[in-house]
Amino acid sequence: MTKNPLDRLLQRLPGWARVLADWLIGIAIAVVVVLSFRAWVVTPYAIPTSSMEPTLHCAPAKTKTSSPTSSLPPGQSQTTTTQHSGPVSLRQCQGTSFLGVHFSDRVLVNRFIYRFRSPHRGEIVVFKAPSLAKQACHGLTTKVLVKRLIGLPGDMVSERHGFIYINGKKLKEPYVQSIRRDKSNGNWPVPKGWYFFMGDNRIASCDSRDWGPVPRKDLIGPVFMTYWPPNRISFR
Repeated sequence: MTKNPLDRLLQRLPGWARVLADWLIGIAIAVVVVLSFRAWVVTPYAIPTSSMEPTLHCAPAKTKTSSPTSSLPPGQSQTTTTQHSGPVSLRQCQGTSFLGVHFSDRVLVNRFIYRFRSPHRGEIVVFKAPSLAKQACHGLTTKVLVKRLIGLPGDMVSERHGFIYINGKKLKEPYVQSIRRDKSNGNWPVPKGWYFFMGDNRIASCDSRDWGPVPRKDLIGPVFMTYWPPNRISFR
């Protein structure tokens, strides 16, 4: 005779009830596993703003879908503040057409990797929006942002006429198109335990130049895959 209390309970039920109970228990376990996996291992996000164009697309305004991922936030240790300018068209979401509909890119984020290693410069990272975001970036409605990691703890990040320097050395940025660079200038020290983020679409990005660095505890994880729409599937 089984010693499992649940088995003993099910044995007292009629046949149809045992089958139903087995199905319900199986479904409940599957839901718990999926939700736990999503919460602790891999989480999907959509891209709602143009700050990472053309690396990551957001849908044009008429078909834009809502989602918990953005590209805007707060400020600290900023010595120079400038206005980012450029053609309006480069500020708009490019989107991806699939079956006649324009979609935002949807990405998967590795939520546990930073438990085993430090964040790397150049990674596209999802993180919690800093508290000053709404003041620095008009229209911010999401609690989670996506940007490229530029400055590591202890770095001095400088921008000279739109080009980035780390501790005086020019940073190679093949992911930034020349037409999407702004003409800003500034210097931003990155404190120990903090990280400095910028969007690839510099003329349309409200980022650490505007609201400062982000503490390590607020980093959720790096983007490792674009999974939607199908014609944008890729690994990073």
